[in-house]
Amino acid sequence: MTNPDRLRAAREGLVTRLATVGPLWVLDDVEAGVVTLRQSAGSDRQVTVRALGGSVRGFSYQVRLLVRQADGSWAVSVGPKSFTYPGHAIWFATTLLKSYG
Repeated sequence: MTNPDRLRAAREGLVTRLATVGPLWVLDDVEAGVVTLRQSAGSDRQVTVRALGGSVRGFSYQVRLLVRQADGSWAVSVGPKSFTYPGHAIWFATTLLKSYG
């Protein structure tokens, strides 16, 4: 599978898993080769799950907790934590939201 095919499959994995989580997430195609799933609440904390298009073992997902700084920019507070499966990444992201949200 080529990298674009892996990214497409990784994105589809996130979309499939979203059906079990609910409408709290927004899917963004933010940059070439990266799809970001983010928590949609407009607070000072945000969790992202990035689908990076694949690795040797399968798909690659990174979870980060971002905190809004005084100047309006976002800084990484927790992560990146890497996962092979989308379900594990979304579970960890949801846990971060419950713990730090």
